[in-house]
Amino acid sequence: MKALQKVSKFLSDYTSVVVIAIAVVTFFVPTMMGWVNNALFVDPVSNKFTCQSIIIGVIMFSMGLTLTTEDFKILAQRPFDICIGAIAQYLIMPFLAFALTKALNLPDGIALGLILVGCCPGGVSSNIMSYLCGGDVAFSVGMTTVSTLLSPVMTPLMVSLLASGTHISIKGLPMFVSIIETVIFPVAVGFLLNYLLGKNKTFKELQKIMPGIAVLGLACVVGGVVSSQGSKFFESGVVIFVAVFLHNGLGYLLGYGAGKLTGMNTAKKRTISIEVGMQNAGLATNLATTTAQFASTPESAIICAVSCTWHSISGTLLAGMFAYYDKFKEDREQLVSSLPEQNIRRVINVGADFAGCVDSVALAEKYDYIYAAIGIHPSNIEDATEENLAWIKGKASWEKTVAIGEIGLDYYWDKEPTVQQAQREMFCRQLALAKEMSLPVIIHSRDAAEDTMNIMQQAHKDGIPGVIHCYSYSKEMAKEYVKIGYYIGVGGVVTFKNAKKLKETVAEIGLPHIVLETDCPYMAPEPHRGTRNDSRNLIYVVKTIAEMTGTTPEEVEAVTWENAKNLFQKAK
Repeated sequence: MKALQKVSKFLSDYTSVVVIAIAVVTFFVPTMMGWVNNALFVDPVSNKFTCQSIIIGVIMFSMGLTLTTEDFKILAQRPFDICIGAIAQYLIMPFLAFALTKALNLPDGIALGLILVGCCPGGVSSNIMSYLCGGDVAFSVGMTTVSTLLSPVMTPLMVSLLASGTHISIKGLPMFVSIIETVIFPVAVGFLLNYLLGKNKTFKELQKIMPGIAVLGLACVVGGVVSSQGSKFFESGVVIFVAVFLHNGLGYLLGYGAGKLTGMNTAKKRTISIEVGMQNAGLATNLATTTAQFASTPESAIICAVSCTWHSISGTLLAGMFAYYDKFKEDREQLVSSLPEQNIRRVINVGADFAGCVDSVALAEKYDYIYAAIGIHPSNIEDATEENLAWIKGKASWEKTVAIGEIGLDYYWDKEPTVQQAQREMFCRQLALAKEMSLPVIIHSRDAAEDTMNIMQQAHKDGIPGVIHCYSYSKEMAKEYVKIGYYIGVGGVVTFKNAKKLKETVAEIGLPHIVLETDCPYMAPEPHRGTRNDSRNLIYVVKTIAEMTGTTPEEVEAVTWENAKNLFQKAK
């Protein structure tokens, strides 16, 4: 049993590799997977029930085995999240597919296949991807469950609506029946077994094997299509691959945007991005090959199979990219503990979301040379609950909390006027907290120069000191900030060849008005640009500023050190 579980884990870890390998081998040896397309019987609405249908059923059965009553409680406990997820699932991908068929002028059969993929529920492997990238797994399971349960109605309805422009007659009933047979029934059986036997030790051990079986099933579905349609893959041209790539990639992007627009936190935004972008293309493939009305357009299965393969690859890549941004946590303790050896005498760790604030305080509690700055970044205002703000206020009086930040405005991502207004209100509220606690502020401002300046002019009148973090505006505006007593934050960007504005600003304002910063793990300086940043890289920033100002690195260090001590007076 243990050996099978190890095999299952291996298959799960390398899903995309397994699927691609089977597809490639089948392309050259089509007979290898020909059995997948063997017809078993025809149901009452003329759908072919093939070996592939059985395989899809097994995959969905494995999903059902993971569901518990707690998963269904999510639907009641988090109605807003689930509702937003379902709406995004059945609006973004179907209409995006429709738009791409028109933009790329796809042939009817290929267009139908892409629309079919777009109208299917979320992919069963999306839950795994959400887990791997630090997403909200409960939300992922809830979205997958709801979109799957809705699929017997929504998939036929949306396909009928959007494919009406093709010269193919679309009937909803055959798809409805097929989805009930291959999706809903197996999921229900799996859930029932888990409900009845979930606490059984042997059953639990068997459950661990199912992910690997699901991966093999997915590979067989793709292999079956390659077996029957492989010779036509390249006849359809590169446009198929372009359509699949754009549909999937834009789905991820728009899904993330939906999460951001509705105020979701980072974990939820990652989850809805993956859930929306990764479709159950295996189901689409089965519908395209077994439902009678698609018999005249076998090419529709080709784009479904390509989607099936690519979604596995792209989902893995996207989860890896999201996880990359969290990689710092893995060796954080080792890095942080080594900083004194690198002559890093003080570190102010800055929170941006609520979790970051908690981490910042925890690190400051653990290490003598680390101090905390706490606040809610404008792009994370969904974290600005009354409970979280009360916690921040409570910790602001702690002796090692030296600033309120990172706070401010960010109009780069948030174009919606109501969201921008909410940012301004939260910005002013946190400035008021800084005044109450007699703390300086660390200001984030992107594409919001005028509003930030107006607010900071009032903050100056209220006696609130601070630094404009990662400064990116003109030298003229920097001079205005300096006039009212604010420091300019300078980090790795100043070493970039194209950082003309920042270089001009540094030369104009001079050392007395500069505070050094890292923006870790981002903005690593040359020659380490593109890698993870940390305090050890400040030496490159110091050298660049020394060259620009005609001073020495020692003088840059001395002056900016005094500036920082003057600003963050609680950092003894």
